Amino acid sequence: MDGRGIEVAVQLSASYLRRSFQLLAQVSSNGVSAEAGFERAADLVYAWGRRKYVKIFRDMPEEKATFDENQNANELGVLYDREAGRFFFRAAHSDTQVPGRIWITDVELLRRETSCVMGVRLSVSSLHSCTEEVPFSRPGFIRDMAEQLGLWDVRRLTGRVQQVSSPEEVEDLIALLEHPDRRLPVVVLTPCGQQEDARWKEYMLDGGEMAEDLLAVAHVVLLSREANEALTARVGRQWSAFNGSVRTYYPGLSFEETDCYHHPMLTQRAIRMRDTVDSEDPKFCLHEVEGYVQRYVLSHRMPWETYGMEFYLAARQDALRRQRAAGRQSRQELIRSYEGQLGQLQKQCEENLSLADSYAGDCQALEEENDRQRQLIGQLKAQLDALRFQLQTATGGDGSGDMPEGGTYGQIAEWISQYFPDRLYLHPRAERSLKSACYENVALVYRCLKLLAVSYYDFCIGQISYDEFMQACHQVDPGLDERGAITDIGAGRQGETYYVQYQGRRRKLERHLAKGTSMDPRYCLRIYYFWDEQNQMVVIGDLPRHLDTSFT
Repeated sequence: MDGRGIEVAVQLSASYLRRSFQLLAQVSSNGVSAEAGFERAADLVYAWGRRKYVKIFRDMPEEKATFDENQNANELGVLYDREAGRFFFRAAHSDTQVPGRIWITDVELLRRETSCVMGVRLSVSSLHSCTEEVPFSRPGFIRDMAEQLGLWDVRRLTGRVQQVSSPEEVEDLIALLEHPDRRLPVVVLTPCGQQEDARWKEYMLDGGEMAEDLLAVAHVVLLSREANEALTARVGRQWSAFNGSVRTYYPGLSFEETDCYHHPMLTQRAIRMRDTVDSEDPKFCLHEVEGYVQRYVLSHRMPWETYGMEFYLAARQDALRRQRAAGRQSRQELIRSYEGQLGQLQKQCEENLSLADSYAGDCQALEEENDRQRQLIGQLKAQLDALRFQLQTATGGDGSGDMPEGGTYGQIAEWISQYFPDRLYLHPRAERSLKSACYENVALVYRCLKLLAVSYYDFCIGQISYDEFMQACHQVDPGLDERGAITDIGAGRQGETYYVQYQGRRRKLERHLAKGTSMDPRYCLRIYYFWDEQNQMVVIGDLPRHLDTSFT
């Protein structure tokens, strides 16, 4: 390896790359053509760049034009093709406050038939010896573009809070939440049950300030009381928010397919508990919510390639290749062209490797945090088991005698969450199957779930024998049986019927509780599940219908 290669290796091993801002959005405005919108957007980005960097790059043209210059550790590159409708901007400059840190701004504008697509990446390259945290930072032209043209992520991004007041507007909100093209989170603030509990109008947090802070980062929505009730009625309590709570709905949401626990909710009580945190920030909780929304957006992978985004370094290489193919060049001109392309490739490689190094560090930190959380969960579950045992010893029962064993199918998820959150996990597929459930004995379904949470759980952790579990099973109902759901060969013949995706893995529904042999789902009960050894939980995968087999 030559000296230049060794220098690059040392540089890569000593640096890491973090995103400080990223956005993939449409740029459009009513009454403005796609071509005019593209030109105006490019003007705004270029004007911002010139104001910011003209003292470093004094030869930078006043009007947008293709330009490329390096000054010491700073670089600026612009590619502008009006005919093709493509504009690229890249600037890299040293941080004046933090040694060894470089800020890199990449912008691409791509003209479409009716609008313009914009990709923005603000990255920070730092030496590993740099311990300063990379701050969130939004380029100044983002606000200019939002106000003067219009930025869109399914809905327009204005920096103002969205009021949802009627059931009709709730339907529009649900459409936004489930829209497949949504890239940004939606933060929903709900009114407090009592006016005296509120801190900002009817709410716990200042939605107006949050919306302004999260411009081009998230949609911020205020629900009225009527709209709050309508949302809960439409999506259920597990998916809704209420009584001053704040819920964040991430992209890729499906009320039928995804897990509600992946979309965090901060309750009124949790917000009040933040008051006990020793902090000099009077808006600690507001900034905490903004912080985790920003972190999500920065860590979320944007589908740049889906929209044809390649950014400056790759576009510059294409331009050099086209330049060589377009006409005859001298030997020296060809050498300079290839050297320029190699330089762009080297920068691209350095950034990709630095970003990969950063992701590897994040993965390691998350794995360590995951291990700590598993240990904590294990300790808390052990404490719960000890408390249950003490209760059983003191009263002669485990406290489940007062537990309701009846209700509707729609209340099962909440019932599990209330009484057995540490022992039962209701898979999203099981939640979906409950919506069409018609087995006539709903109370038996509740008793079977309690059986799994108590006796089957005790069997799985070695507290009782299988014979003792079966005795408990027959006490619930003499006709109830527990057995393997289906053989591996039989399951394979049924496609995905007997499998679910769980924690990134494909898991078979190995066991089931069974009662009845009728083909009529009103009189035939099946509850399919498996034991999660790592998390010490019974995972309910489907109920209460009989899944297809080769016989049915």
